[in-house]
Amino acid sequence: MNDKKLIVIKVAAVLMMVIVYLSLLAEEKYREIAISAEKYKFTPDLIELKKGETVILSISSEDVNHGFCSKELNIFLEIPAGEEVKYKFTPTKEGSFEFYCCVYCGKGQKKMKGKIIIK
Repeated sequence: MNDKKLIVIKVAAVLMMVIVYLSLLAEEKYREIAISAEKYKFTPDLIELKKGETVILSISSEDVNHGFCSKELNIFLEIPAGEEVKYKFTPTKEGSFEFYCCVYCGKGQKKMKGKIIIK
């Protein structure tokens, strides 16, 4: 193999390593919050967030269809029975905000709520 080909191979290898390194740096990392929905409660029912911090809410239904909604935060999700829904969320305002089940799941649905506190 001549010197020019060897140089091209070495440069290509270095460029490939740089591309892999940059792609690893570009991966966004978010705090993930697991939330379980079941008749007639959310666990946890208190979620504390920081304004401007992007999080992923991973909400799973343990029994029947549920919803995860907050009018004030403009969140309206349906969670099918036995499934998980992931929702990427970046709070833009501080305060205390109610969330609740917005899909009928039985007579105790009105008790199914919690709070998101954003500081």
